[in-house]
Formats: sequence, C-alpha cells, structure tokens
Amino acid sequence: MTCLDDAIKPSALKAAWTKVARGKLNKSSAHRQGSDGHSLQSFALRLDDEIAGISGRLRQGRYKFSPLDPHFVPKPDGRPRVICAPTIADRVVQRSILDVISSRQTWMKNPVSYGFVADKGVELAANKAVEYRKAKPWVFKTDITKFFDCVDRQLLSSKIEQQVRQASLHPLILNAMKCEILIKHPSQETRIKKMGIHVGQGVRQGMPLSPFFANLFLADFDKTCVAKKLSVLRYADDLIFFGSSQAEAASFEAFCATELGKIKLVIPQLTENTKTQIYAPDEAAEFLGVELALNIHDEYEVRLGQKQLDAIKSTIYDMGSLTALRQRQLDVSRFGNSINSRVAAYVSAYDFCRNRNQLEASLKDWAKATRTRIAIALGINLQSLSADGRWFLGLD
Repeated sequence: MTCLDDAIKPSALKAAWTKVARGKLNKSSAHRQGSDGHSLQSFALRLDDEIAGISGRLRQGRYKFSPLDPHFVPKPDGRPRVICAPTIADRVVQRSILDVISSRQTWMKNPVSYGFVADKGVELAANKAVEYRKAKPWVFKTDITKFFDCVDRQLLSSKIEQQVRQASLHPLILNAMKCEILIKHPSQETRIKKMGIHVGQGVRQGMPLSPFFANLFLADFDKTCVAKKLSVLRYADDLIFFGSSQAEAASFEAFCATELGKIKLVIPQLTENTKTQIYAPDEAAEFLGVELALNIHDEYEVRLGQKQLDAIKSTIYDMGSLTALRQRQLDVSRFGNSINSRVAAYVSAYDFCRNRNQLEASLKDWAKATRTRIAIALGINLQSLSADGRWFLGLD
C-alpha cells in the first residue's frame, strides 16, 4: 500500500474532515459557499456521500483542485492581503495529505522553525526567544518580503521531489502548489496584480498545504542557521536573530541577503519604517504579536505591547456596530456567544504573557463597552434599566 492509498481512503478523508470542520459548523461562515457551490454545512449534511465521491475520484486519478476563492483581509498596518479559500473538498484532501506526510518529514524538526510544526507554536517560540535574549540581548528582527507570493515554483517543485519521499503523493502535492485564484471580475484581477500576485508564481495563502510549502522552501536556510550555530527563530516568514553586540546584530542583514538570495527571496532594508529593525538590550523587541522586554527587575519577559492591546481593543469595539453585525449575520442569538468566544480566545492565545491578567481585565471592559454601544444603538434607555435588565444585557 502506498502513501497515496493511505491518504485517499475514506477513513483518512473523514479524519481530515473532522479537523477541517472542528469548531466551525456553528459559525455563520459555515454557510459560505466555495467556488464549487458547497459550504461546510452542505458538505456535513452529505458527509458520507461526499467522502465516498472524493475517495473514488482520487483513486481513479480524476480529482482536480478547484480555483481558490479570494478574501481581502486587512493587515495590522491597514494594507490588504489576500487569503485564498479552497473548496471544502480540497481542504479535506490537502489536510489528509498533510496527516500522512507530516510525521515523515524529519527536516521539519529543527531548532530554528517554530511555525506550523507539531508540538511547537507561538508560545514556545516566544519563550525560546526570551531564553536567547537573556544570553544575547541585541536583536535583529525582519521578515521576508512578500514571501508566499515570491516563492519560485520551479525551485519548490524540486524541493518537493527531493525532500518528500512519498513519491505517490507528488502529483497531488504539485497540483495543489499550482492552485490559482478564481477571478470573478476584471477589477478584482487588477487589484490582485497590484498586490504582487501573479499567475504561475508563488504559493497562495489559505490552503492547508501552504505552511508546509513555506517550511519546505526554507528548510535549507534553517539548516544553514543550525550549521553556523546562530541564535535564531523562524515562524513562517518572520525571522528574529540574537547577538552579543550591535555589530553582530547588524551582520545578520548581510547573512539573510546572501542565504535568502540563493532562493530568490529578499528582506526589507534596515531603515526606520520597515519590518527590519535592530533592538538594543533595553528596547522592547516585537515578535509574533508580543514583546520581549525588560521588567522592573531587569529580566526579560514576554508581554503584550500597547500596539497589540490597541489592536485587540479595536477588534472588540468593531463588534459594536449594528450594520457590521448584520453584514456578519450575527443576530441577538449569536452576538453574545460571538463576543464571549472572542474574549475567551484572546485570553487563551496570550495566556503565556506576563501581563495576561491586564489583558483579561481590559477585555471585560471592552466587551462591556461594546454591549453598551449596541444597547444605545437599539434605543434602550440605560438609565431606566433594572438590575436584572443590566445583567441580561451583560452590562454589570
């Protein structure tokens, strides 16, 4: 039995479906249709038939990945980026492929890469960064310019064929790599091109296999970092190096230019207004949405910075608009659960930060303020509300 057989059998596809659908079936987005007309909800209603059909087409070599549905999502700096949503069937197939190959890729387990690697993640990366900074307090922080959009497909294809030894899966993996965006209108095509996304180039963000492609494409870069015994962490295209002096920190710019240049990638120049920065020992260094900073005892710790707190506050406050809630199909029966879930998710995501209690207290205040805005928008006289009424609306 080949790895392809393992990935396309109904039991494997159903296990992949469970991961794809986990925690999403009760959300409004579960009704959103993909480019093939299916949603999570419609797929779930015909689950056994859908799985059997996918398995049969894969076994007969007739399965084709569908075009990706583009969604324009603002970055923290306000500029848009495109997240490309595969169909539900394509997500299931790609997830099943990942389940089969991930544990077999020994190159993925290295001391540099922390993004989308089993048993790692943001918390471990942040804690490791603090450990490195205690020994080497100078920081060089950067990211790879338009990384996913600039991945050279020919180079990536070679890496897939060389590193992924499960050859029976190569055709499917290579076809997933070549997935393109579904263009619904000429203006949309123009907008996408202006963002630096071109047919035949790069890997589209949003596919289950995209993080795997990223780690594979940068595996040799990680290997070089390990060979040179550098104190460095990589999370997808975010890079942070630690040095004993300003000169050592500055030297990492040339290192990145040389090593990433080998695979046709670049980083922003070291200037004031780019993501490439050097932080002195007494400066808080940003990494993965948190800060590596000195506390009152002159010890480095992980904490949420004011910029990130402001961004979270804005996200909660954005739920205080009736128009926005209607657009998201969050009626009275869903609004409370949605805001409570978002608060809980932020607390859980940043539980490892030293100022976690501050975040939790602030989130409760922001959620209360958001509920108050909704009540006022509905014409409710807050002054005349009874104690029970205030409790019911979550205002106490």
